[in-house]
Amino acid sequence: MAVELSLLEDSVAEVSRRVEHYAKRVKARPHLERRSNIETKLRELHAVDRFPEGGVERLNLLLSQHRVLTEERKKNESEAEALRLRRLQMRVDPEDWERRAQVLESLRNLLPQIDATRRVYTAGIARRDAIGQERNTLLRALAVTTPPSRLAFFLFVGLFWFGLAGLAFAGHEQVAALLATVSIAAVFWYRKRKQRTAALEKQIAACSARLKACETELRTTESEARQIESESRMLTGRAEVTQDDIDQRAAELTRLSKLSDEARSLDDALARGETDLQRILHQIEDSEQNIAALLSEASAANEQEFLEYAEVYKQRQQLQHELEKIPADVPESGMLFDVRADEEAKFETAQRELAELEQRLVQVRHETGRVEERITMMEKSEERSRALSRQETILARIDEAAEQWAVLTLCRAMLDETRRIYETERQPEVLRQASSFFSVMTEGRYTRVIAPLDGGEIQVERVDGVRFSPQVLSRGTTEQLYLSMRLALVREYANHVDPLPVVFDDIFVNFDPDRSRTSFQAIRDLCTTHQVMLFTCHPHLVRQVEEIVPEAKVFAL
Repeated sequence: MAVELSLLEDSVAEVSRRVEHYAKRVKARPHLERRSNIETKLRELHAVDRFPEGGVERLNLLLSQHRVLTEERKKNESEAEALRLRRLQMRVDPEDWERRAQVLESLRNLLPQIDATRRVYTAGIARRDAIGQERNTLLRALAVTTPPSRLAFFLFVGLFWFGLAGLAFAGHEQVAALLATVSIAAVFWYRKRKQRTAALEKQIAACSARLKACETELRTTESEARQIESESRMLTGRAEVTQDDIDQRAAELTRLSKLSDEARSLDDALARGETDLQRILHQIEDSEQNIAALLSEASAANEQEFLEYAEVYKQRQQLQHELEKIPADVPESGMLFDVRADEEAKFETAQRELAELEQRLVQVRHETGRVEERITMMEKSEERSRALSRQETILARIDEAAEQWAVLTLCRAMLDETRRIYETERQPEVLRQASSFFSVMTEGRYTRVIAPLDGGEIQVERVDGVRFSPQVLSRGTTEQLYLSMRLALVREYANHVDPLPVVFDDIFVNFDPDRSRTSFQAIRDLCTTHQVMLFTCHPHLVRQVEEIVPEAKVFAL
C-alpha cells in the first residue's frame, strides 16, 4: 500500500508538472504568436544590426556645418573677387612709385644746385663785365698816357740840343741854358710817362689774367649747367626745373603714396581672405571626411541610404525592445517552438487525469490509514511475526535487485562512454570538415556536427557540450549548418577527384551582416583548394568580400 501511495504521489506530481507545463504553453501562445510576428518583421527588414549611436543627429549636425562652411566659402570668395577687382582698378605699381620718389628726391637735390649754378654764373658774368670795363678804361688811359717812342724822343732831344748848341754859338747862352733846363724837364716827363705806362700795362695784364680766369670759371659753370640740364631732361624731359614742378610732383607722389597704402591694405586683406579661404576649405574637407566616415560606419553609400538604414535600425530596435518585453518563460530565442493546436485538449485531458489521480490518492491514503490501524493491531498479535518474516524476505529481494541494478548501471555507463568515443572520435571525414566550417561560421559557439550512433538525424554540439537538433536552431544558424555540410561534401569529393569550381548564387540573402561575414571566412578557407565564383546583386556583400578576401577579383556583369 505504501508503494502504491508513493507511486500515486509521484504520478500526481508528474501530472501536475504536465498540467503546469501545458498551462504555461497555452498561456504563452499570444506571446509566441507576437514573437513570431516580430521575428517575421525582423526578417523582412534589411539586416542592420549595428548603427552609429546618434547617427542621424550627427549627420544632420555635420550637414549643417557643411552648409554653413559652404556659404561662408562663397561669401569669402565673393569678397575676395571684389577686392581683386578693386585692386586691379587702382593700377598702382610699387616700382613706379619708387621710381617717382627717386626722381622727386633727385629733383629736390638738383634744385639747389641749379640755383647755386645760376647765382655763380650770374656773378661770373658780372665779374667778367666789370673786369672788361676796367680793362677798357686802362686801355683808354694807356692810349692817352703812352709816350712817344724812344727813337722819336731821342731824335727830338738831339735836335733840341743841336738847336741849343746853335743858340749857344750864336751868343744866346742864357736862352740856351733856359732851353736846356726845359729839355731836362722833358726827359723827366718822358721817364714819368714811361713809368706810368708800365704800371698801366701791368694793370692791364692783371685784368686780362683775371678776365681769363673768369671766363674759365664761366665755362666750368656752363659745363655744370649743361650737366644739370641733361640730368633735368633725363628726369623730367625739360631743361628747366622749378619749385612748382617739384611741388606738383610731390603732390602726385603723395596721391600715389596714399593709393599705394590703400593697395597694400587691399593686398593684406586679400592675403587674410586667402588664409581664411584655405582654413574654410580645410574645414569643409574635414567635414566631408567626417560625413564619409559616418556613412562608412553605417555601410551606407549616400545620405539617403544612411537615413533609410537609420529608419530600419530604429524599427529593428523597437521590435527587439518588444521582444525583450515578452515574458522570460517563453522558450529562448534561437529555438524553433510551436504551440500545437491539440495542446488545449491535452491540457484538459491532463487536468482530468490529475483530478482522477488526486481522487485516487485520497482513497489510497484512507486505505493506508486503515492498513496502518491493522498493522498496529497485528503488532499485538501473532501476525506481526509473520509480517516481519515477509519483510525480511522482501528486503533480501531488494538487495539482490540492487546488485543487479548496479551491474546494469555500470554496463550502461560503459556503453554511453563507448558511444561518446565513437561519436566524438570516429565520425566520418565529411562531418569533421562540416564541424570545422560550422565552428568558423558560428565564431566557436558550436564546435561539432555529429551523427548519433543510433542512426538518428545529425546534431550540433554547443561549446558547453549541449546538443541540439536542426529543428530547434534559428533559421540563420540552420542555413549556416546546411552550408557547412555542402562545403564539407565539396571538399570531401575533391579528395577523390580533381577539384571543380564552386558556384554560389546569392546564398547569403537571409544572412545578417555578422553571419555573412563569418560565412565568407569559411568560404575563404575553401578557396585554398577550390576556385569559388559568387554571384550577387547586393553591394554590401561585395564590400564584405573585398574586406575579408582582399585577393578576390570583382567583375560587374
